[in-house]
Order: sequence, then structure tokens, then C-alpha cells
Amino acid sequence: MTRQQLVEQIFKKRSYLCIGLDTDITKIPKHLLSEADPVYSFNKAIIDATKDLCVAYKINTAFYEAIGIKGWQAMEKTVRYIGDEHFKIADAKRGDIGNTSDQYAKAFFETLPFDAITVAPYMGKDSVEPFLNYDGKWAIVLGLTSNKGANDFEFKKLVREDTRHGVDEFLYVKVLKTVSNWGTLENLMFVIGATQVDEFSDIRKLTPHHFYLVPGVGAQGGSLKEISEKAMIRDCGLLVNASRAIIYASEKENFAEEARAIAEQYQHEMNDYLPEKNIFQLGCVYEVFNTAGGIITIMDFTEKTTPRIGTILESMAGHRWKIIGIDMPKRIETTNFKFKPRFSDHIFGCILQPINHSEILKENEVLQVL
Repeated sequence: MTRQQLVEQIFKKRSYLCIGLDTDITKIPKHLLSEADPVYSFNKAIIDATKDLCVAYKINTAFYEAIGIKGWQAMEKTVRYIGDEHFKIADAKRGDIGNTSDQYAKAFFETLPFDAITVAPYMGKDSVEPFLNYDGKWAIVLGLTSNKGANDFEFKKLVREDTRHGVDEFLYVKVLKTVSNWGTLENLMFVIGATQVDEFSDIRKLTPHHFYLVPGVGAQGGSLKEISEKAMIRDCGLLVNASRAIIYASEKENFAEEARAIAEQYQHEMNDYLPEKNIFQLGCVYEVFNTAGGIITIMDFTEKTTPRIGTILESMAGHRWKIIGIDMPKRIETTNFKFKPRFSDHIFGCILQPINHSEILKENEVLQVL
């Protein structure tokens, strides 16, 4: 699923709810245990009851792996049952040397039809890169987690590399700054725990346009209101996960109806926090030519974006350019350019003028259309 498709679902449903199918066979209603596949029967009922209220489902693979082959089969049936209209996350927290991560990526993106997988970044770029090599698939990298153990490493200050000019920073800040350059806004998200609400404003400044998967709302006590106020961007940029609060709302035979009632409460609250419409639009720079008449760029833009003379573009670092000239869009196959456009099949030639700065545009840089 592309970012644009995800955002369309968010604004169509007026929801950025992700429901965690962290299904523990010891906690599901007892009447389901006589079913041939109790875990799948439970999941199917939850999905049927909530699919119009959420945009994503997150499957924590540990709960399925713990019961062996039957669990893996239940997980596969579940992810296939969810279908293509929902963003499907494998909460597997993988990350290993390159050839091993290659196989993990193949397992979850080819053998299984997940859209995203959670990844631990602490073995470095080569352990994350294989998950970024699939069109329409995402790596969701651990940024700042909700658990108490986050204090053991993530909140440790790094030693200054330059004792004269360096600035102490938390390890999680270093992770966000470094990893954000490994992928794009189209294939990289971060896990930011809901209980770390005091950090959200600073985190959003570090990664102003990335999506966040936010676990820890509900049973863990995170505040949906505070998270939304501090971290929401123009195209929402949030997938807020609730698991136990929804799926274990009842142990009785009406468990699915009770789960729906809780999910509906989240959706109603999210509706209040979302902008009235999606006004977040992007352009990508593929070629840059510096001339006496200005900076000439070859770009494409997200669907339904109409760049015009006077349109302002902003980089992730906050630098702005004004379009002072533009030609008619051309289909990429009618040109001599060899790149594959990110957002559409049409490219534009734009003349840009920097606004109060002297920064250089880079190829493959994504700009926000203001």
C-alpha cells in the first residue's frame, strides 16, 4: 500500500486507528475453543466487526509463533482475510545481517501479503535496507518505545564526537536522525510509543513528514488527544494502535460487538482531531540544473496536485522554494529520462527560486506543496 492510498483510507474513514490482533489463545472467549481454528475464528469476527472503523491491523507474530504451525497457519489465513483495503503490519521486530533480513523481507512481503514490518535498527543500515527494496512496502523502525526498558538504552546520552562543538543527544534521537536518511516518506515509518508523549513535539521536528506507528494507547495509558495535538501533520501521519482495549473488550459470545463499540469510540474521537480534508501534497525532484535564469528541476507530484507559478515548495529541513516557471506535464515514456517517477507517470519542468536561503536542492528530495 502506498502512502497516498493509506492517506485516502484515513480521510475516507475519518480514522487513523490500527487494531492490534495480538491474539492470545488463553484469553479468547471459551466458546471458540471448540472451533477447528479458534485463533482465526476470533480474528475473523473482530475484523468483520471493526473493518469500517480502522485503517490498519497489526499482527504481533509472537502470539502466533508461540503455538507452532497452527499459529502460523492462523496468522496466514488472518492476513489474507484482511484484504487490500487495510494496511497490514507484521509486528515481528526483525533486523539481522543483510542476507538474513533479505529472507525475512521475502517471508513477510512475498510469501505473506503484509504491507509493513516492524524492524529493530541497532545492527545498522544493512540490516534494514532489504525491507526498503519493495515497492509499496514499508519498514517501521523502532524509534522510541513505550516500555520501561526504553530508559536502559534509548534515553542514554551519547558521548560527544567533537568535544568542542558536539551536542549531547539521546540515543533514540541519533536513531531517528540517521535512519530517516535510509528510506523515503513512501517506505519508512517509525514506532513512537504513546507513553512518551512529552517527547512527541521534539520528535516531530526531527522527522516532520514521516508516519508514526503509535502503540500504547488504551491499556498502556497513552493519551490519544495529546498524541494527536503534538504529532499530527497535514496528511495525519499517525497510525495509533490499540490492541487489548478492543479485542478483549468482552469474554462473552458478544465479544465482537463489544470490540466494535470500543473501536467506534476511538474512531469518533479521531474524527474530531483530523483536519477537515487531506491537503498534504508532495513533489519529488529527479534532475536539477543550475542556470542563470534559476534552478530548473524535473519533478513529479502526488495525484490531484496541480503545481502552478507561485506555488511554494518546502523541504523536510524547512527550506522553501517558489515556482516561477513551469511547463506542461509530459508522460515519462515520451522523454529521454531514465528514472522511474515516484508519485505519477507525468513529469514537470519547474523553475524554482529559493526563498531567503542558499541551500542546494538534491536529486530524489521530496518537497511538501504548501
